[in-house]
Amino acid sequence: MTKNKKTTIGIIGYGEVGKAIEKLAKPKYNVYCRDLSFDQIGDHPIKILNLCFPYGPMFVPTAVTAIMGLKPKLVIIHSTVKPGTTRSIYHQTHIPIAHTPIMGVHPHLAKYQKAFSKIIGAIDEPTFRRVKAFWTNLGAKKTIRFDRPEESELGKIICTTYYGWNIVFNKAVKQLSTKHKVNFEQIYHQINQVYNAGYKTTLPHVTRPDLKFVEGKIGGHCVLPNAAFMQEYDELFEEFMRLTKKFS
Repeated sequence: MTKNKKTTIGIIGYGEVGKAIEKLAKPKYNVYCRDLSFDQIGDHPIKILNLCFPYGPMFVPTAVTAIMGLKPKLVIIHSTVKPGTTRSIYHQTHIPIAHTPIMGVHPHLAKYQKAFSKIIGAIDEPTFRRVKAFWTNLGAKKTIRFDRPEESELGKIICTTYYGWNIVFNKAVKQLSTKHKVNFEQIYHQINQVYNAGYKTTLPHVTRPDLKFVEGKIGGHCVLPNAAFMQEYDELFEEFMRLTKKFS
């Protein structure tokens, strides 16, 4: 296949997510990127537009402006966004669109997209099939269709917040062990290890995380930022943010 016969895709947002999509897509597609400081897309006719920039108050208007200007045939949101974002963009642009959450460890996101099944929250069945074909072409071993974009959007945030709750619990137990002068290794790690070993073959659905304790505040790219913009969505996230301050 010669280069000029490859489908042309655009990537808006050249952080770790955008770079991961670029790395996966370059062997199969003509790829052009855009960020705040540069624009490779220019006048290139974009067939598939990938949105990879961080969520914020201007996410929807920025996305809509880009889509209306570039007029792609398909839009894929890889960013973690508030539920309803994908549908809002669709209602304003009427371009087929889907949300596909990114999972994996920063900054090695490219390899993790081939390790995890790819969740796709598409606006309709034909769009799902097109996004599935895109991800299969990028090397995803399996794709899973969620009912709607709202499920994939909220599911991604629930995933990172669940991890965050476990970190909070880990820190709370560490504080407890220090306060009462008991062995943290035994009351947290060894108890969890015995519990998981016993239930691994009989009730595997009840096994639980056994996290390494890390000093300091909860860090990373996802856990706190995702929960922070969800505080107005539901009190669950407000309570989580309160507890992170208490136990960090």
